Amino acid sequence: MKTFTRLLILSLILSGCTKDPKPVEFYKKNETERKVLLDKFKSNPGKHKDDGDVINAVQAETQLQNEHFFSYKPAKVTAKGAGAFQLK
Repeated sequence: MKTFTRLLILSLILSGCTKDPKPVEFYKKNETERKVLLDKFKSNPGKHKDDGDVINAVQAETQLQNEHFFSYKPAKVTAKGAGAFQLK
């Protein structure tokens, strides 16, 4: 019984040691922390591929790049006179 109690206490202590990763939105707003984790991941992807914070930082970077890419508005081209075009 003592062994079981000790194992139970030890497992409760160890389960409290893990921290929840910060959400993707946090990393979208905090460029400095996002860049630190992206550099950490680039230096050793195999070691950090399962780190929740690294995953969320990569996801935030991807979302920001997609938002930037899809927000691009090409210039309008209008015909002005015979054969002349003007960009707006």
